[in-house]
Amino acid sequence: MKDSKNNIKHEWLYGQHAVFAALMYHSDKVKEIRVSASQKHIIDKIKQANKNKLIVVDSNFFNDFPKGHQKIAALVDLNYRQLPLNKLIKNNFENLLLIALDGVTDPQNLGACIRSAKAFNATALLIEKHNNASLTPLVHKVSAGAASCLPIYVVNNLHQTLLGLKKTGIWLFGSSEHASDSLISFKEKKPSLVVFGSEGKGMRPIIRKEMDYLFSIPTNHNFSSLNVGMACCVTLYHFQHISQN
Repeated sequence: MKDSKNNIKHEWLYGQHAVFAALMYHSDKVKEIRVSASQKHIIDKIKQANKNKLIVVDSNFFNDFPKGHQKIAALVDLNYRQLPLNKLIKNNFENLLLIALDGVTDPQNLGACIRSAKAFNATALLIEKHNNASLTPLVHKVSAGAASCLPIYVVNNLHQTLLGLKKTGIWLFGSSEHASDSLISFKEKKPSLVVFGSEGKGMRPIIRKEMDYLFSIPTNHNFSSLNVGMACCVTLYHFQHISQN
């Protein structure tokens, strides 16, 4: 839905986690919240947070929404404001952990990566504008609301962005099932950026060649396959452990 007067495009977020995260972190971007009259506990919760934007509706309103809507939806401008990337890096350099996705086109996997990034204290996530899934309501739903509270930067050229970040002293790590070094062999805390490629082809060669380190995740030799969402989760758990020691 587009607000032609202000040239703002609003989209329907759905599901409790996604809606409440948007309301908590970007309430100014939430135009309205619609909840089924049958969801009295949710209605009471929203009344405490922002009753002025609440509209109680019949359950039939949600008939055309995807599964998992939980009879709650919010009309939101998803163009969230955030710090410029260089300022975010400067403010968090000592404990910096950035995630970059190269060619992750499945919104389920993008949402899972965002959820893991938030859960394991990643600083921010970077995706390329034309080479990845975009930040749709489905991604917000799968991320369990993390897409509203994790800084996410959509860059025009990931390769050029990585080159610039290397010059600031950030170490680039790449996940590859063919790498000879194991993830658990890295135990030194560094300002880091970890790149995950597509499930089919992995990182593009132009991205791979910029990595300071490539690592694989040790798994059962008879079943070594992890999707990118799982690989991201395992990797971030390891990097969080490094930062705490």
